[in-house]
Amino acid sequence: MEISSFTLVSIIVLSVSEVISAYYAIKYRKLRKKVSSTETSRISDIVDGFHEIKGRVVALDEPLLSPYDEKACVYYKFKVEEYKNNGKTDWWDGLIDDEKKQRFGINDGSGLAIIDLDGANLELKSEDGFNPDVNTDMKSMSYSNRERLLKRYGVKSYDGRYERTVRYREHVLGVGVFVHVMGEVKEKDERRPVFQGQTLHVTDQSEEELLELYTNKYAMALGFMIGIPFIPFVFWLMAL
Repeated sequence: MEISSFTLVSIIVLSVSEVISAYYAIKYRKLRKKVSSTETSRISDIVDGFHEIKGRVVALDEPLLSPYDEKACVYYKFKVEEYKNNGKTDWWDGLIDDEKKQRFGINDGSGLAIIDLDGANLELKSEDGFNPDVNTDMKSMSYSNRERLLKRYGVKSYDGRYERTVRYREHVLGVGVFVHVMGEVKEKDERRPVFQGQTLHVTDQSEEELLELYTNKYAMALGFMIGIPFIPFVFWLMAL
């Protein structure tokens, strides 16, 4: 029996989707379990190994300044997109895509831990603000702020010949913010534990909010994983 190209492609796409869904279901199930089962450690008591700590962000060097809101921070992701229309279709074209981070400290009152964000996973509340479909207040940019930022990033100005329609998104981890950190401590810097690596998770959400987030993501991934095998059956029913 010869299999058509469409059928073969469909099988491959569904199989890959199933594997991806299973991966995320397992990932968020494990993360949910880690959050609920790992006890918070005092930074002064930490030795090498996996730990959970909570405390406030401390800048170790001169803090970064977020481009739009000009907040003192240790991490930001900033994007500006311009609306374009060629008469047939419209789209948002990227003008600025800027991301910066620096090592920073966490102080829980007992001591200071160092956080290295290289390879880390960030789950920040400002992710909603970074999504203009979720937070409509962050969709548009005033004329003066737009011109100031475009000039700073070297984006060519139109010299007032016509108005740009642009939107911005800014994702920030500010100095002084209370955060929840889970990850591996593999070294020390002047006796201060250093959290780093791909197992590192940093969030400004409470433990309850984080558990809810991971539970929802796990349920969504599990739903896709269970539902994908039924897609061919649905198409078969529609074809009857």
